[in-house]
Amino acid sequence: MIYLASPYSGTRAQEHERFRAACHCAAWLMRQGYRVLSPIVHSHPLTRYGLPGDWEYWSEYDCKILRMCSSLYVLRISGWDKSVGVQNEISMAEDLNIECRYLMPKADRYVFVNHQNLAWREA
Repeated sequence: MIYLASPYSGTRAQEHERFRAACHCAAWLMRQGYRVLSPIVHSHPLTRYGLPGDWEYWSEYDCKILRMCSSLYVLRISGWDKSVGVQNEISMAEDLNIECRYLMPKADRYVFVNHQNLAWREA
């Protein structure tokens, strides 16, 4: 199972756009045959029912999910490098010896890159 990390917090418009980006990426990966769990895809709709959207609330929950996954894929969209949640998820994955890979959107697909945006490779 792949844990798809992506930024979330921001303005309401940013949060909605980041949710859409996570949905698009998760669906694309699943069409490629990957099994993916995205905390943003799961949690964003729940904020409409009174749950907070911040890392402080979701950190314990997300950590438990990450422990069940074999890989962490980081969706490198705007804000990924400043996101407290994403940076904590990367640190947790490293501490748990979970493989960490980085994805960037490119046209209608995604490519793997290293953390410095080098070594492009099709997903």
